[in-house]
Amino acid sequence: MNKKFLPIKSTFFDDLIKRDNFFKDNLFDDFLNFKSSLPALNVSEDDYNYQIDVAYPGAKKENFTVHIKDNNLVIKYENKAENKVEEKNYHKKEFSSESFIRTLEIPQNCDIENIKSKYEDGVLNINIPKLEKPEENIKIVDIE
Repeated sequence: MNKKFLPIKSTFFDDLIKRDNFFKDNLFDDFLNFKSSLPALNVSEDDYNYQIDVAYPGAKKENFTVHIKDNNLVIKYENKAENKVEEKNYHKKEFSSESFIRTLEIPQNCDIENIKSKYEDGVLNINIPKLEKPEENIKIVDIE
């Protein structure tokens, strides 16, 4: 398996929140009113394609963007909650905005012009075709 598809970037806050129990305080969660976590990711390959599956159930297809930048595959999700002023007296409010960015370095043998993606059953599927291997041009040289 090609080792190029390793995450190369995560946000500072994702790593910080995972390490520090202080950020699990409900008061702080309410203050931030922002959910940010990295979804589970599977990467596989066969002779013709790389397949990336990103599990993110409950998401809306239109909130995803997938693009290539500087030989990296960038998967982004952003859902902004509407901040409506209401007359309710909330004791707890958990509806929030959420976002993530996953960046993966892609191998050189990818056909970036023909990448396809679809969101179905809570999983974003990204299919990256491999470029055809050039035929080896071997010429046998007679030995005299």
